[in-house]
Order: sequence, then structure tokens, then C-alpha cells
Amino acid sequence: MGEKYAIVEFEDGLQVIPSKWFNADLSGAYWPTFTTLNNKRYDKAVKLMEDPKCTWVQHPIVKIYGTYNNYELARRKLKDAELLSDINSGSEVQENLKKSRKIRAAKTFNDSSNDELSDDLVLTDIPQFPTKRFKTAENRLTPFKNNKNLQIGKKY
Repeated sequence: MGEKYAIVEFEDGLQVIPSKWFNADLSGAYWPTFTTLNNKRYDKAVKLMEDPKCTWVQHPIVKIYGTYNNYELARRKLKDAELLSDINSGSEVQENLKKSRKIRAAKTFNDSSNDELSDDLVLTDIPQFPTKRFKTAENRLTPFKNNKNLQIGKKY
């Protein structure tokens, strides 16, 4: 591994660790036995890239989010990963919502020549648009048929 620091998801959360803390197959990482109240000691161990001690416990890794050469950059990316990841949102309600989504039937597409024939049939079955009829003087109904002053073609 060329990068010095990695953002790693453990079973209980995300953390930045030095790449020295990984086991050989990257499936786990060694974790210091510092007290949780002493975050400064942990930060110092990460920044100085301390070698894992024989007293450190190995924990399984769920996912490696990224590797970085710079500790400050890794810390910034850790904050982004915490905001964007779903590690803390594994509630039963969300799991049920995911399961209750409808499964839609997959669309099938055939590349055979039969499809081209069926397209032609569909296009020939479409009726033509009706022609527009223009109104003429003979087609109009006049209110008074016996009116002598009525002139054909004159609008009222």
C-alpha cells in the first residue's frame, strides 16, 4: 500500500488508521488498547504511524473507504464519509422500506426481424386524419329562409 492512511469502517463505526495497522490480507486491523477517554493518545499514534503492539486487538474490517498520503486530508474525508455513509442508519424501519419496494418486471427486447414486421403492421393500422371541411354558403343554416333581402355569402 503506497498511501499512509486509510478510512476504514469497523463494525462499530468509521475511523482513520495508518496502513501499518492492517493485517496481511486487509480483512482486519490492529486497534490500540488506549482508553476511549484518551483520544489525544490515539490521534498521536495515528499521526506518528506507530507500529502495532502485541497487546493490540485485531478487529474485522467491514469496508475500506479510501487511502490517503496526508493525515489532515484523511480526517476531512472521514467527516464526509460519516455524513454520506449509512452505517448508523441500519434501523428496522429503513430495512423494511427497502424490502417493500415493488419489483418491476424487466423489459425484454428482441433483436429479431419479426419486430420490424410488427412495426410495419402497427403503422399501417393507424387511421388517417379526417379532412377539414370548409363552411360554404349552402351548408349554413339561415334563421329566416323566406327573407328577400338575404344575400348568400354575407356575414351577419
